[in-house]
Amino acid sequence: AMNPVAAPVWAIGLYALLRDGSRSGARILGIVFVVVTAVLTIHGAARVYYLSLAQPPLIAAGAVWIVDRTASLRRGRLHLSLYIASVALIGAVLSPLALRLLRPEWLVAYQAVVNPLEGHSKEGRLDDHFSLYFGWPELAEDLAEIYGELPAEQREGVRIFALSYADAAALERYGPAHGLPPVFSGHNSYWLWGPPEPQPAAVIIVGGYGVKAEVFAPAWDHIEEIGRARCVWCHPMRADRPIWLAQGYKEPLPEMWPGFRHYH
Repeated sequence: AMNPVAAPVWAIGLYALLRDGSRSGARILGIVFVVVTAVLTIHGAARVYYLSLAQPPLIAAGAVWIVDRTASLRRGRLHLSLYIASVALIGAVLSPLALRLLRPEWLVAYQAVVNPLEGHSKEGRLDDHFSLYFGWPELAEDLAEIYGELPAEQREGVRIFALSYADAAALERYGPAHGLPPVFSGHNSYWLWGPPEPQPAAVIIVGGYGVKAEVFAPAWDHIEEIGRARCVWCHPMRADRPIWLAQGYKEPLPEMWPGFRHYH
């Protein structure tokens, strides 16, 4: 759907669906696409790939429309075959930018050739789409090392607080194998699950990009950096982050919990 050479197919498909009154339900598919496009555009914070999920019906309708109108042409099949070949060729060239086909170092070099004007290509790093695949096991490993260095009395009753749902999910996935304590978060739907019960004796905070320890001063009396979480090939926002130990609640955690809620 994101292949630029295929754009005429789904554009024709949208036209065909909106004009087609002979097939039951065909027009509603075109209307749904237009409405979804308008909603995502007005929303402003939607991801670029959200719209791709609404494109398959357009591609199918466009393909039918093109085949129907080229089948009777003198060189219709030849032109159609050449067009399909061009779509396949461009798709093959672009596929490493969408699918995990290459090693990270090879992909960085490939990006620089195929898409040299993008910021990640100029910086010699992976595109955000791929960088988000990296660093999750390393996060659990770094935290396990930091957690293991705490005195036994501090490890008792400690919990991990992740600022991002992605970190929380990764630690739920990889943390148990390293003996890490349970994790909680105030990000997105994690907030709905509430703070841990009973209230942890101390909290290990997984820092975020640009977040300072002072942010947590209203909640805890003592916040100390006890290590760093680092990763290679991961997103720059997660490449080098502080890990804090927070102790001494200024108020009971359940009472402060509404202030930990953040959605984006």
